[in-house]
Amino acid sequence: MLALCSRSTSGLAPADRVEGLTISEVERIGVSETIYFAFITGLTIGHGDITPDTIWGRAVSVAIGLVGMIFTRITVAVATRALSELAGRHQEYEQ
Repeated sequence: MLALCSRSTSGLAPADRVEGLTISEVERIGVSETIYFAFITGLTIGHGDITPDTIWGRAVSVAIGLVGMIFTRITVAVATRALSELAGRHQEYEQ
């Protein structure tokens, strides 16, 4: 597993590296394809061009999707709050 973690995947978020490397190890496909798969699944886009064949690959895919939904919700909540505060300041300025 340590050799797996030492592969070069610079420029990616740590979670994407781990998810991509996990799928790569479980499904025995290339790291670049699995990192792409992790991004597409995590963002809940799901093109369907790469699908897991094993039960463990499917379990990891579900986990990636759930984590992706959580991060998407957090991002939308933060952006919504920032826009709401900005709109409130704009209304105060105009009054």
